[in-house]
Amino acid sequence: MVLVTLAILALAPTVSHQANAVRVGDLVASLAEQSGIPLECSPALAAEPVVTEFRDRPLEEVLDALAWVVAAEWEDRDGKRTLVRSSSLRARLEREERETRARWWRAYIDDQLSQHGDGDLQERLRRFVQMYQEFTSNEPQGADWLTGLRSLATTNPIEGLVFELLDAIGEEDLAGLEASDRVVYSDNPTPMQRSLPRSARRALERLVFVVRSLGSPDDWRSRSSSLPRVIAPDAEYGKTLLILRGITPYGMRPRIVVASSDGRVMMEQEVLIPPPLYTPLDDGGAELQVSSLMRLFARLQQDAGYAMASGGAWTTPEGRREILSYGISHAEKEGIRPDFGFGPILRDPVAHDPTGVVLGSLLRQCAVAMDRPLVAAAPDDAVVALGRRLVMGAVGSVEQLISFLSSGWFAYCERAQSEWLLLRPAPPVSGRVRFSREAAKRFISTMDDSKQPTLEAAMRYVSERPGLPSLGALDRILISHSVTTVDRAAIEVLLTRPVDLLTVLGVSGRSALQRQPVPFARLDSRAREVIHRWTFRADRAGDHWAPPDENQIAASEPTERYPRGVPADTLVSLEVSRVPGFIATTRDGYIHNFSVYEVAMLEAEAIRHGSPEFAVLLPAQEVQYVVRVEYPDGVIVEHRTQETVPETGAAAVPRDRLPEALRRQLDELRAYFGGGPPMRASGR
Repeated sequence: MVLVTLAILALAPTVSHQANAVRVGDLVASLAEQSGIPLECSPALAAEPVVTEFRDRPLEEVLDALAWVVAAEWEDRDGKRTLVRSSSLRARLEREERETRARWWRAYIDDQLSQHGDGDLQERLRRFVQMYQEFTSNEPQGADWLTGLRSLATTNPIEGLVFELLDAIGEEDLAGLEASDRVVYSDNPTPMQRSLPRSARRALERLVFVVRSLGSPDDWRSRSSSLPRVIAPDAEYGKTLLILRGITPYGMRPRIVVASSDGRVMMEQEVLIPPPLYTPLDDGGAELQVSSLMRLFARLQQDAGYAMASGGAWTTPEGRREILSYGISHAEKEGIRPDFGFGPILRDPVAHDPTGVVLGSLLRQCAVAMDRPLVAAAPDDAVVALGRRLVMGAVGSVEQLISFLSSGWFAYCERAQSEWLLLRPAPPVSGRVRFSREAAKRFISTMDDSKQPTLEAAMRYVSERPGLPSLGALDRILISHSVTTVDRAAIEVLLTRPVDLLTVLGVSGRSALQRQPVPFARLDSRAREVIHRWTFRADRAGDHWAPPDENQIAASEPTERYPRGVPADTLVSLEVSRVPGFIATTRDGYIHNFSVYEVAMLEAEAIRHGSPEFAVLLPAQEVQYVVRVEYPDGVIVEHRTQETVPETGAAAVPRDRLPEALRRQLDELRAYFGGGPPMRASGR
């Protein structure tokens, strides 16, 4: 029998593959070619990138490893073994994912409850107040302030009671929260809120006791939302709200609000559940060789936002209020290319997958150092977070990288118990694994052709991904830096609200909203879902409108303000306007899109520190889209985006060679805004 087994193994095909990133479909094709066995990959899996490092391994071993990493299985179809992710397998994985989330929640809550203890509440409160008074009287700065804040958190009885409420809610319900969710629990819930369990009653009673015992509101003015904000501790108790978002790699901030019977806020506070980015990493193992390209990416992902900006509110001759707001990217500040020198790597995320650029080489180094064959996949969030770690210099060895990816209370990857080094996206991030590389490439190609990001291209891209990309999302980082002849700010504006609504409305829906306001009830289901999300999934409703009284619970909590959902007679409208503008090229070659008002304001302010000096101006039209949501109680929310469309046949020229009408308009506006004679353009 032993001889037979050895003979079979000797005949079994072996395969090899090494790649910083390879699409699963291409890997399966390579395995089929090497082994001579017909293998296929389902289209749903074919585009997913994996990292490989294995040599002369038995085919069956490799197939099992690959199936585990991409959470799929091999099925015999028409005489071929096909890699598929069946509905039954998806259901099992979703169940296992939820069970894993629940275990994480249970372990974390138990750990926090043990830290805060269940001793004498009055003694804990006395110690906390004493520490708070010492903390505020000493006014620590910088790192000392953060250290003192965390010390306060461990003694804060409110924080301990929040974890008691989470314990009452239970890990099963908490495990169901997605990253985009915002759920409000209450002991006196509205129809838009969830009910706190009866087992939370003791924690609520103790919470009210703490609020009443904290003392004067004047004693609780803190520059941190992680400490109590006491407003009306002696008011008659009405209800408690516990506001939760789904957990993400960037942490979580449950917010607790205790309200009076007449709707006033008695006390509110956030509890920081810190992100894994700052958890300690294992040390040891071989030193990793971090390439200059990887370090460059670390700087690239830091360039979300602006290095400096200038702003001021102005009133135009037509009576419109305009805000001068321009930004200079870190690249422009440092005098380097807007794409940080990546060139074609950013322009084609299909050929140059960011997983391979940032993570692939490091993982392959780990496999070689550990003498283990490797197949690995990682979520996009891990690629972005690794960039931050590289900036911090916190990932330098094999053990540190594996620890960063697969350990801690929130792991980016799940590691298999195997002689292989196998990593796959871990729950709860596996549902948001990665953006479509093909869709991003199409968006970038469109910008390359038109030299401008267009609303149509942005809507097409948004329709191919689940929702708008967040500020720190990998695809937004790549797309916004990919085309050096495009203003990065213009791309970022187009990848925010209200593009998600404009996308689902379609041409006919947008036309209807332009003609006249449409009641919420008459919108189609997808548009209603977007408005619902705008209304109820923001951290605070007050982020989007000025509340009449910030100390009223309804001012900052939309589920209190609109207890039965978005009112049916809420009016939604779309205004499209055009303003003359320019695509401006600075003396150093950086691109900015400005309205004619902004150029005149810049000239009027004569800003010198960081102000762009234009070499040439290309006349254009700035097309502004404003979605206005008017609630029946008088609250009005506006979301704006814009695109810049070059004038047909126009050329980029110095200011003094612009068409006479444009020069005159700029001169008049500059004088109106308080400037003197026209500024002359700076030649190259």
